[in-house]
Amino acid sequence: VLVKLWRKKSTVIIQTSISDTVVSVIASRRSIFPKDFNGKQVPHEVIQQMLESANWAPTHHLTEPWRFVVFEQAGCERLRKLK
Repeated sequence: VLVKLWRKKSTVIIQTSISDTVVSVIASRRSIFPKDFNGKQVPHEVIQQMLESANWAPTHHLTEPWRFVVFEQAGCERLRKLK
């Protein structure tokens, strides 16, 4: 079935588009460091989407080694006071 789908011109165009998008995203990825923060609050919906996307990241032998902690408002202030 996959071979037949690849022969269809529209499928090849869609696959090329997806492939180009993936390459573009990977090539434009950058690390963000504390000095790059601007102090603006990130909308809750964006944080939720980022966490959901992170669940799809590959893991080593399905170990799922990461854990995420989100600090908002009062939690950020308490974290700053720990320094």
